[in-house]
Amino acid sequence: MHGVMKNCMLAVFSLLLCLVAAELTVRALHLSPAVMTQLDCIRFVDNPELMYELIPGGEVDGSRINAQGFKDSEFSIAKPQNLVRIVMLGDSITHGWGVPLGQTFSDRLETLLNERSAALSRPTKYEVMNFGVVGYNLACEWVTLKEKAIVYQPDIVVLNFFHNDGEPLPGCFFSDLPLDDFQRGILLNRYYQHRSDPGWRRFFRQNLYKSELFVFILSRTSNFKAQVASYVNTHYNKVSGDEAVYEKYIKKIIQLRDEKKFKLLICLHSHLLYGVHSNNETFARILDREGIPYFNMIDYYERENIKPDSIQRAEDKRDTCHPNAAGHLIIAKAMMTELRKHHFLDGGS
Repeated sequence: MHGVMKNCMLAVFSLLLCLVAAELTVRALHLSPAVMTQLDCIRFVDNPELMYELIPGGEVDGSRINAQGFKDSEFSIAKPQNLVRIVMLGDSITHGWGVPLGQTFSDRLETLLNERSAALSRPTKYEVMNFGVVGYNLACEWVTLKEKAIVYQPDIVVLNFFHNDGEPLPGCFFSDLPLDDFQRGILLNRYYQHRSDPGWRRFFRQNLYKSELFVFILSRTSNFKAQVASYVNTHYNKVSGDEAVYEKYIKKIIQLRDEKKFKLLICLHSHLLYGVHSNNETFARILDREGIPYFNMIDYYERENIKPDSIQRAEDKRDTCHPNAAGHLIIAKAMMTELRKHHFLDGGS
């Protein structure tokens, strides 16, 4: 028995010695790719449904990110009397990609509502808070509402839906993979992305990913190129429209609405050139079943005979998703109309 224990201890010691030697070798030869905790203006977080957030104080498309991590002025927890707070949830359209701070539809709506209140000599003030983040999906928007926005006691929440909001999140984990910018932007390490427990994710980040040997082995066994090719060929080009995913998160938002007593409105955004996507129609059917008020922005574009190229960003005519500042003003006016229509403002007056 003594001999067996001695041999076991010797085997363990030898294994540890080999691992230490391998770790030192990988470090000395710089064989391991760098583990990324942030990429440009985003940083990864442990919540598997959120995945990443904007870095406070950083800059995105020419606009500064506030201390709370959003493209807006600074938020204050304190809520004065006669203040109506409206929270905007969404992705890069809501964020206002390519549109200066102050000209996003959140900012424009706030101005319109306050001008209207002043014209009617009412004491009510409005604050529209932009919680949109580039690339976010329904899961992220739900987590953002629950963990970041609800503390500000919103009276109204507007969820802005785009047809790819059921997709998994973009991202990348290893910095020196031979991937172009597009591939780098849509790939997140499988071992990190698919772990649903935040504790495990934190353990990997704080412990295992600090071993360059572990990262080296992971980077050589994860077949990243095949993952990218599969994602691009089967997922990115066929946008996910999973009704079960839509229903799951809209029900979560409804439950929170009922608990916190805020009003909920959905805005369905469309391609500027290609019109309504079938995913918008799928999402609308769920909203009809749940009795949630919503509207389609394309109805306003068509009603006002808006030419698509007039609200496309001049610097990138290939972009058919993100409206320019003029488009944001149209969205803001449509939202004010819908808020009044559904009696969310002063009894609909």
